[in-house]
Amino acid sequence: MMCLFGMNYGEISTDSQLIITNKRKILSMKSKILCSLFALLCSSSISLAQQSNLLYKDYIQQVISNHPSIQAAKSSIKIASAAVLESQGAFDPFFNYESEQKQLNNQLYYNYQQTQLQIPVWNGIDIRTGIENSQGLNVNPENTIGKSSYLGVKIPIGADLLIDKRKLGIQQSKQQLAISQSAQQQSVNELIADAQIAYMNWSRAYFQYQLFVKLSLQNKDRLAFVITEYHQGLRPAIDTTEALSQLQQFQLNETDARFQFESMSKLLENYLWNANAASNNFVSSRIPDSSFFDVKLLATIDIKDSSISEEHPKLAQYANKLSLLAIEKNYKTQQLLPKAYLKANTLSKGYYDQIGFNSIPYQENYKYGLSVAVPLLQRSARGALLQTKYKIQETEFNRAVLQTELGSKLKYYTTQIQSIQQQLVNTKSLIKNLTRLYDSEQLRFQQGESSVFLINSREIKITEAIQKQLDLYYKWQFNWIQLALTKGIKTNF
Repeated sequence: MMCLFGMNYGEISTDSQLIITNKRKILSMKSKILCSLFALLCSSSISLAQQSNLLYKDYIQQVISNHPSIQAAKSSIKIASAAVLESQGAFDPFFNYESEQKQLNNQLYYNYQQTQLQIPVWNGIDIRTGIENSQGLNVNPENTIGKSSYLGVKIPIGADLLIDKRKLGIQQSKQQLAISQSAQQQSVNELIADAQIAYMNWSRAYFQYQLFVKLSLQNKDRLAFVITEYHQGLRPAIDTTEALSQLQQFQLNETDARFQFESMSKLLENYLWNANAASNNFVSSRIPDSSFFDVKLLATIDIKDSSISEEHPKLAQYANKLSLLAIEKNYKTQQLLPKAYLKANTLSKGYYDQIGFNSIPYQENYKYGLSVAVPLLQRSARGALLQTKYKIQETEFNRAVLQTELGSKLKYYTTQIQSIQQQLVNTKSLIKNLTRLYDSEQLRFQQGESSVFLINSREIKITEAIQKQLDLYYKWQFNWIQLALTKGIKTNF
């Protein structure tokens, strides 16, 4: 019986040599598995095991279709659209009926009835028409006794001549709708970007976990092989400790990678909802597809184009806000004028007997009036106008800052992408060379010309290179996502 730690080497029987030869064949096969794992993780087209995949495109489509934040964005736009409809109600024709009667001690003091139709016109003019019937002993002297009718207009000739509160309300609501659409588009773009990053984080965590799962299995076989060779007197006892240490390190890494993958799965669930606005929790039973390694997946933008469209949601918000402030400035400038209104009515005894085509021109049946109001100091109007002017300046400054920030971010992410692209090429070459060194060291190890320490060192270096490559793939996808967000690429929802 041989002791596991420390012994003198003795002669090896023929049967023992056959056992060692078979073990070396097994280790050679496991080495090929490890090398194929490296090739698997370095390839851009990965064939995963027969498991349930959460495809990237299906994932993004589910986020767009069911995420509550996107549904809330749609609701916000609908609210703004309803506000436009509400403001347009200021120009709805208005029908009014009034009836008032007084009777005391069997005497009819008065009986007044009026039916009126008021039609607002876009240029601020109100058209009014109606019929009246006044009867009794004490009729208001302003009213015509008996039946009468009228047709008239109310025309602003001062402050509200070009734009009044009704027109202002409609124009404001339309600009608010445009602002809401841009704001919600930006929020949706940011949500989709966050969802994309979450998927890429989840993918990286999964492939790192799979890497250490395979490495742990590989090192279990290596430890068994080293122990067998130690018992046959071909390896020193320290090699068993070296192999065990490597296995334990990879097992620790596997545990940590599994925890990271499970954590990323929980974060990914934040973006997955069903049609009933209930969160899905099936991510733990799913694995990512190979989109993580597809360098063309998100690289759909010309990085040579350094321009930012004015349709960028954030820039569009500022443009619409400036349009809104320009409308308010126009209205408040008009409010510096006196408030003056001209009223004119044509009158007729009876119901429209002398109004219209059968009326006598220039007959003296009319009522007209003029009202003028002039604030002496105009401090209220001047103060309101100054506020709007300062808001315009503030908005223009903020837009200039945003344009500069977007330009800087665009250059930064473009530079990052170009750098990562070169690093991916270099890392691929590095892994290829490290794989050759590993294969060579593995062959020497099988022939008994190398130590566990050396083969472990080669394995650690190639593992670190693969981890570096996984990080680069993540950074590649991350920077493309940020570049699209910076350029304001529209996400349809």
